[in-house]
Amino acid sequence: MMNRHNRWKLGVHILLIIIAVFYLVPIGMTFLYSFKTDQEVLTKSALDLPERIHAENFLEAVKKLDYFRSFYNSMIITCFSVVCIVLLSSMAGYGLSRGQTRIFSVVFMIFVAGLLIPLQAIFVPTYILGVKLRMLNKFWGLIFLYTANSMPFAVFMMMGFAKGIPIDMEYAARIDGCSVPRIYLSVILPLMRPAVVTLAVLRAQIIWNDYLMPKLFLQKQSMQTLPVRLTNMFGQYRYAMNMAFAAIILVSIPVIVFFLFNQKYVEKGITAGAVKG
Repeated sequence: MMNRHNRWKLGVHILLIIIAVFYLVPIGMTFLYSFKTDQEVLTKSALDLPERIHAENFLEAVKKLDYFRSFYNSMIITCFSVVCIVLLSSMAGYGLSRGQTRIFSVVFMIFVAGLLIPLQAIFVPTYILGVKLRMLNKFWGLIFLYTANSMPFAVFMMMGFAKGIPIDMEYAARIDGCSVPRIYLSVILPLMRPAVVTLAVLRAQIIWNDYLMPKLFLQKQSMQTLPVRLTNMFGQYRYAMNMAFAAIILVSIPVIVFFLFNQKYVEKGITAGAVKG
């Protein structure tokens, strides 16, 4: 006979398995559709196996997406945005965590207030500001906007982690003659690696998959990102669902690989963030 604790654990495991199944079924449907022919998409069930693997769907998707150019656009925007977010937020979080005066608390509360404002509420003013500052069809303009929109969450996260770094390490570095920038680069930033990687992964996923900002600010076809190209495929090639689902897989692969390579650091960063600050 199982005791009450074991029954509770069994129930939780069953619930998690059911949730996982509901989550994995759409992913399985995407993979199956991507290898089917047009006729199989229309005549067979979503979970039926294809008669044979049609890898040519991926080749067609690469052509329709203009994959390599769109990949380059997405990579430039995502990489530069993430680098700016990580550097600026880590410096701000470190500085605010060491500040002792009231002004530091006020600045931190301003960043926290930014978390309470939904992006949809400021999107129209952001677009108007971007037009007036001539940010349309400029990669740097979109990178600037992504960095600014991410700073409240990023600073909040980095400050909580920086507070857990012993200040004695900074005193020892100063005794050795290190300046404040040297202390940040040689001591603080390496110790913040779990938080930095976690922030980079979370922001990269959001920026890579974003559709609305690139759609509005990058109106030239040659500057479109992968998500924008992907949505165009569902409109223009809505009957070629096999090719569209193959495109979904191609768009998702880079960010999935990035997450898998940094998964252990993400787990450390989330765990540390739960107990520090």
